[in-house]
Amino acid sequence: MCTLTILPESKDGLRFSAMINRDELNERQKALPPLLRDGILAPRDADAGGTWTAINESGLIGFVLNRTEEGDRLNSGSVSRGSILPALLEAPSVKDASGLWHRIPLHDMRPFYCLLRDRQEQRLFSFNGEALTHRLMDIASPLLLATSGLGDSFVHPYRESLFARLLSHHPDRETQRQFHHHHDPRHPAQSVMMMRDDARTVSITSYNVQVSTASIDYFDIDGSTVRAQLRLRNAKESLYAS
Repeated sequence: MCTLTILPESKDGLRFSAMINRDELNERQKALPPLLRDGILAPRDADAGGTWTAINESGLIGFVLNRTEEGDRLNSGSVSRGSILPALLEAPSVKDASGLWHRIPLHDMRPFYCLLRDRQEQRLFSFNGEALTHRLMDIASPLLLATSGLGDSFVHPYRESLFARLLSHHPDRETQRQFHHHHDPRHPAQSVMMMRDDARTVSITSYNVQVSTASIDYFDIDGSTVRAQLRLRNAKESLYAS
């Protein structure tokens, strides 16, 4: 249960802002703020120890969202989807990470989406409980993914419409921030900052990725914010100059 947006800030897609709301059941423990470990900067799930978003020193960034689509196969779930990114982000690029899926016991996991992005491409992987598929996404266009335990189709149209409406006026990072904090009391379960009797948005993780650096702001729903910065390796200014 998450909402992810990516907003390019340059035509080549090298500079961008990414934000992800994490929605969780009330019974789950509070997550741990971002920590750099083995070259990977990521918040951590206190229950399973994995993560839903991470970036490494090569500039490869990843997001995992639970998937709830009609017809999906529900496997045992004995392996946490939070283990995906720590495994894939050992690679320096989307291309290299795509070759690491054989390490991951997919058929012990529930369905998911996994978005990977580096300085050259952006790819969306989808697992329906049986097969893993993938498709290339336009790196220079805004992106939205929204999922819900009540069904992804329950929330995606509402949030997609809101995102498009806000961006049509001011397609910038402040508008993106407003979108991720948006709550409509008339539609609490469909809101981006969602709330149900059994679940709610618990955090917002924001990335500002530039040519040679990436900063991350982790906002916990209790009001605390943790900021960290990562120097990206192999960032050749001459190659990525606009």
